[in-house]
Amino acid sequence: MANFVDARSYTSSFSINQLGYVVGGAAVTRWDTNDCYQYDPLTNKWKNLSPIGYRPIERGFAFVNNGRAYSSSGTSSASNHELYEVYGNNIK
Repeated sequence: MANFVDARSYTSSFSINQLGYVVGGAAVTRWDTNDCYQYDPLTNKWKNLSPIGYRPIERGFAFVNNGRAYSSSGTSSASNHELYEVYGNNIK
């Protein structure tokens, strides 16, 4: 598997349609993030997707229900507690 873009902790992840996703987390080289990456096992590459929401997402959770994926934060530097639809509307 290809290396991830940086070292980070407290990410959320899910898989859908044979692709893997990593959302947010605390990157070692910077503060909490709201970025989203897609991993394609066929190409063995990570792709940077649109950020999730407008606040950092750390120590959160992600789940898939009826073909749609959702992510939310548990705690973060911005006290973010919003639920975002990750797959279905903004991940293509």
